[in-house]
Amino acid sequence: MLKGFGQSVMLQGGFLLVFDTVLFLISNHHGQAFKTLLGDVTLTGYAPGVRLRF
Repeated sequence: MLKGFGQSVMLQGGFLLVFDTVLFLISNHHGQAFKTLLGDVTLTGYAPGVRLRF
């Protein structure tokens, strides 16, 4: 019974590793568009919220 649980954990871990790697590569490829879009967004620790500078 424990052998089956170990195999399922390994399968899930392998899938998540591949999934995260693919998403990282996609976001890294399109990262420049996000940087220009969110370049003026700053997060402050003083109050809850987001400050947008135009």
